[in-house]
Amino acid sequence: MDNHYLSFAHAISGFEGYTRDHAAALNQEQSDIAGEALNKLFELEDLRKKIIELNGRVLSQDFDPIALLRDKIAEGEIGDHNLIELLQKNPNPQRVQTIAGYTVNNERRAGFPEEKKELRRMTLLYYQTAHMLLKRLRKLPALKTVECTPISVVRNLLMEHPEGRNSKVIFDTFGYSDINGPTVKALRRAGQSDQYPDRGFRVNNNELVAAIVAILAKVRPEAP
Repeated sequence: MDNHYLSFAHAISGFEGYTRDHAAALNQEQSDIAGEALNKLFELEDLRKKIIELNGRVLSQDFDPIALLRDKIAEGEIGDHNLIELLQKNPNPQRVQTIAGYTVNNERRAGFPEEKKELRRMTLLYYQTAHMLLKRLRKLPALKTVECTPISVVRNLLMEHPEGRNSKVIFDTFGYSDINGPTVKALRRAGQSDQYPDRGFRVNNNELVAAIVAILAKVRPEAP
């Protein structure tokens, strides 16, 4: 699953090269901002790994394939011999269902899984950190045009200012899947499904990494 999520490794190495290339041209404030931006890149890579791990653990708890097959036995849909045969053919069967979501107020219920809460917290922190990174990059020479629309949509229109006239997606929900990972405001009220949808953590992460790598490549076209 990790292969579907771009690492920040190239962005980090590229930005380290950028700071070396521009060391003489950066004033003290810009140098400090560059240091902060590099820290944010490392933080995002740590968050990326944690989110991938948590997303997988939460899904495996919700959609245990063995448990789902045993439910089918209990319901009379298949017999015990079918389960044994299925497991012999594939000891790690795919999940039957791979998308789930919940309203955030459910987190206050007794016994609500801590890993789901942590997945949501890590996801929201990722978007806040990504937003801060982009703001810092734009203060540096030749990086002022860096942009990542999916990050801005999630952070500004779904997380921080959903009450604004541009969004109105206030219903607080959270989702997760094995294809696109965690999703902010995954469940919507009627008529809001197309209102600034979050395409999912995997897509947004990959677009952020690609945007940073692309602008650094323009600034350092001959870098290895």
